[in-house]
Amino acid sequence: MNRRSAVRVALIPWVCLGVALALTSGCDDKVEKQIGSLTASSVEKEYAVVSDPLISEWLNTAGQTMVGHSTRQSIPYSFKVIDTDMVNAFAAPYGYIYVTTGLLDFADTEDEIWGVVGHEIGHVVHRHGISQAKKSFLYNIGLAILGNSNQTLADIAGMGLGLLSLRYSRENEYEADDMGRKLSFGAGYDPAGNTAFFSKLMDKYEKRRPSSIEVMFRTHPPTERRIARQNAMPELSASNAESLLLTGRGYARRHQVRRAEGLLARAAELSPNDPTTLLALAEVQYARGKYDQAAQTYAAAGSLRPTEFARHGVQLAQAGGPPALAMASSSGQAKAAALASVATGSASQAGIVVARAAQRDDTIATSLAPTVTGAHSIIDSLFGLAETSPELPDLAQKAVTYANAAVNQAIEPLYSLERQREKLRQSAQDARDCSARLVAKLNLAKAGRIPAQDIPVLERTLNENNRLLADISTALDQFDAARPAVIEAEKSARETTKLIERVMRGDTSPAVTQAVEKSAQVSQSKALAALAATSKAKRTSEQAALRALVARINTAAVGAPANVRENLDGLVAHVMLDQPRAVRQMRVQGLGYGDVALLVAASHKKPQEPGALVASALRASSMVDHVSNIGAQSDGALYLMKYLANALEYETEE
Repeated sequence: MNRRSAVRVALIPWVCLGVALALTSGCDDKVEKQIGSLTASSVEKEYAVVSDPLISEWLNTAGQTMVGHSTRQSIPYSFKVIDTDMVNAFAAPYGYIYVTTGLLDFADTEDEIWGVVGHEIGHVVHRHGISQAKKSFLYNIGLAILGNSNQTLADIAGMGLGLLSLRYSRENEYEADDMGRKLSFGAGYDPAGNTAFFSKLMDKYEKRRPSSIEVMFRTHPPTERRIARQNAMPELSASNAESLLLTGRGYARRHQVRRAEGLLARAAELSPNDPTTLLALAEVQYARGKYDQAAQTYAAAGSLRPTEFARHGVQLAQAGGPPALAMASSSGQAKAAALASVATGSASQAGIVVARAAQRDDTIATSLAPTVTGAHSIIDSLFGLAETSPELPDLAQKAVTYANAAVNQAIEPLYSLERQREKLRQSAQDARDCSARLVAKLNLAKAGRIPAQDIPVLERTLNENNRLLADISTALDQFDAARPAVIEAEKSARETTKLIERVMRGDTSPAVTQAVEKSAQVSQSKALAALAATSKAKRTSEQAALRALVARINTAAVGAPANVRENLDGLVAHVMLDQPRAVRQMRVQGLGYGDVALLVAASHKKPQEPGALVASALRASSMVDHVSNIGAQSDGALYLMKYLANALEYETEE
């Protein structure tokens, strides 16, 4: 993904500022629309909007669905992903919702994302931010910009995250939490997603306090009280049969039937005489291959409310599922035996690579510790300044906003390095785990206990995993190479921040103003050099992560019975925005589910039917390399395939 070289700014407080201006001026939706448009234009000038069609469609489709359950539907909403490793999401006036790539990467499930997005919709619906924005000196700057038709977007560049990140009140956050919970629940997602996300955010912050999540932690503090409050709501209650039914059916519609079964079984315990609950439970029991249980549950539902659906369900369950898949022949078993020998050697090598990678990463982390501490001090300073309200001359005002942008740009490479190092650690763990699973499944295959169609998938996955190990070593070298530039950029940002503080304390003399501008120019120059250095490491670590995901998904589904595969067809199709029939067609031709998911993502990037890509894909030894070679890499694949891998592994877990 290409990053813009223009000044990057942080954004949240423009949200608060715009809302405040609309409300304090007694403006109607027309004026709020103008403010929102101005804010969105500024955001999109300073941050690259991810144009990948897959992730854009995925975010917008679900976002608009949740808006349909909100109490403010009279305005248009837009949902966009912006390219920054900072973990955050925010809302601008008049329905502009932004999610960062850092947040997509931080989340583990789509339910977490929808909880966060619903929360941001809540801020738009309730028009939060007025009291917070009034505390900022930028409040009056915003009024001036809106009142001067001669000013352009260049005049507001620099209204960044550090200086403008004003925090919502506890009551505001409670209202947005409630709205997010209700919207995600109404749209068929798990309302526990939001609390799961913030619990993880709080846990990670307390353990390591990475700078990439510092801003979100401050602007959306995930206090234990907030989390406990949401967990006590009816939609999340383990004793509320109606909520369990609706959430379970939501999982079932998304083909996560194992998770659905647990919720629906609990709902049936609470409401044993509700035929709707029993029918929903019978459906997921059938999907999981529990045919005897499904027949009994269909019959129980039919006895309470006789319907053709219940009668047909009993007959279907009694007939059993699809025919068993053909196991590997003697030649297939011999092939598996040869691959098992290779996989055993690769597993041994994976252990060595992962151990070395952990040691090297620890060394890098130690060397970066002062830089991370420095970034925290910068963010502390900018947050404090954002809540001051000095009167600044025009030249000093412009110097401060420009310098603020440069400071934020200078610490962005640190966000990137932190996120990519964490991602590489996970990829290394995935490589080791996948190596062990490959050995185990190839041993089953050579004993004739794995379907014949899975052996080519295992071979391709073995190749992908071996290339993953090579990427890990390369990325670590690139992290090492980028480290000095990242350290220098942060040091420069610290110096610029000190000068900003001096101006904000009242020293607006021409000499100090010029010093601020000069220091900002140095910070921006060092930031660009650091971004260029970290971009190489980012490309490699993201490639490694994609290989790990393909391998995880492929391996998890190998050996699954026919009925499970029918359900997995639907799961892959749901997450990757395709049709189950299309997924099945590619799967039966010899592709693993990870291969299929990547090809579907590629088809969104390079418009054509996924099936048209299969012939050449079957000849490829690495699906990641194949998609790259045909120029069809999808930025969204990395995030959606992570959610898919987590869901699919849970569904296939024995």
